[in-house]
Amino acid sequence: MVNIEEKIRDTKKAAETASQKIQEKHFDETLNTVDKTKNIINDIKYKLNGLNVDLYDYVFDDEEFYFKNKNELKDLRNHMIGFVNDIKNSKNLYSGVETLLNEFTEEMNHFSEIIDDMEMKYEILPGNEKIYNILKNIK
Repeated sequence: MVNIEEKIRDTKKAAETASQKIQEKHFDETLNTVDKTKNIINDIKYKLNGLNVDLYDYVFDDEEFYFKNKNELKDLRNHMIGFVNDIKNSKNLYSGVETLLNEFTEEMNHFSEIIDDMEMKYEILPGNEKIYNILKNIK
């Protein structure tokens, strides 16, 4: 006769082992995803930092560059905002990359400030006659 108690213990052990294996696999996959995402964030953060330095050092005072590239710069800013939002909306992923994402967001804010400053310098201030006259008198 079949020992049912033994089958119960055996089935329970199999279920526990299966559950443990699934959890370990999920944990490993999550860690891999977090590591890959960190690498992606580091890469784009590094590139953005270089772009910020170049924009500020080499083309901040170049009006022609600004008007030629302003739409592309603003599109890049929008893509980066979407990238950050996508990660923040992924709760499991976000908790693993939060610190690094905050560093990237800070770099992104510098980028945005540069664009906003150029827009102010080349579009908003020249279009406001009162401010333009005040600035002209200051020089």
